[in-house]
Amino acid sequence: MIVEPLFTSLMNAMEGDDTPVQKLRSYSRTCIDFFDRNHDFFRVIFFDRHRIQEQRKRYHKLYGNFVARVAEIIDEGIQRGEFRPLDPAKLAAMFIESNMAVVMQRLDRHDEGSIDDDVTLVVAVFMNGIAAKGATR
Repeated sequence: MIVEPLFTSLMNAMEGDDTPVQKLRSYSRTCIDFFDRNHDFFRVIFFDRHRIQEQRKRYHKLYGNFVARVAEIIDEGIQRGEFRPLDPAKLAAMFIESNMAVVMQRLDRHDEGSIDDDVTLVVAVFMNGIAAKGATR
């Protein structure tokens, strides 16, 4: 199946001695790059609602594994004082879905812009939010 290499690559992207931020950045790059390289296939898959529901059922456990692994990385960042003490599982799901939102935009708009720019966007928004410095929150 075409996505099995993605799952392996994503897990590998989150291993090693990198900092939690570097691991999240590696996850984003791996995810966006994979979908860019296979954009024609996924353009068909993602926009076929029936097929999406079937795929979601098949990959529910794999998705849970990714949420758990990203949550571990976020928890590591919390323990190291790099991240605020928030719910790691919810943050992990938000991070994963942020990457998928960028992938969907790239597929839908046939966006072939810089993957690194999109990785930077995802990680920057995830780490810093969208409020301007000094803005009232």
